[in-house]
Amino acid sequence: MKKLIALIVSILCPMLVLVGCATNNIAPVASNGGFSAKELSAPNRAMVTSRLEKVGYSKEEAIARADQMSDDEIAYFAQHPESIRRSGFVILASCIGSSVYSSINNGNKKREAYISHLKNKIAELRTEITLTDSKRVNQRTLLAVEQDAARKAELEAESKRLGNEIDSKQDQIKSLESDIQLVNTKKKKVPNKKDW
Repeated sequence: MKKLIALIVSILCPMLVLVGCATNNIAPVASNGGFSAKELSAPNRAMVTSRLEKVGYSKEEAIARADQMSDDEIAYFAQHPESIRRSGFVILASCIGSSVYSSINNGNKKREAYISHLKNKIAELRTEITLTDSKRVNQRTLLAVEQDAARKAELEAESKRLGNEIDSKQDQIKSLESDIQLVNTKKKKVPNKKDW
């Protein structure tokens, strides 16, 4: 979890600087009386670097980030150092919350789709059982009136095969119903869609 947070912070902090500057109209630095902007911004740069370190950057990363900022950005963040921390944590919390919500939501949708798929399979198997049972009833009816011994043995074998087929499909239904129950209770992981 710490690695995930560190990764998100390292990605979002450059965005943080841009968001802070974009949402707050930064006025250009006033006339400096002949001093260079770098000389005037050195204390401000140190303050911004320090604040970036408190947010979670290493010293080297904080210096590199501060070097990438314009003098106007440094002046703004030096005047409002709390905005670095506040923006960073708000963005971070928002991204983590959004990511967790999306993961849970996607997991629930996948689970519902898998359960629906299993229920459709069960319905198909029940239809096949009904058709097979109808064939078996016809075989038994023919068997009851058949006089030829060879044909009678053939009908008995066919009737037995159809009975075994029905039993097999009923076992498959029980297995699928068990899978649905396990997926609903989250004791079984939903397989990838290609494995359905």
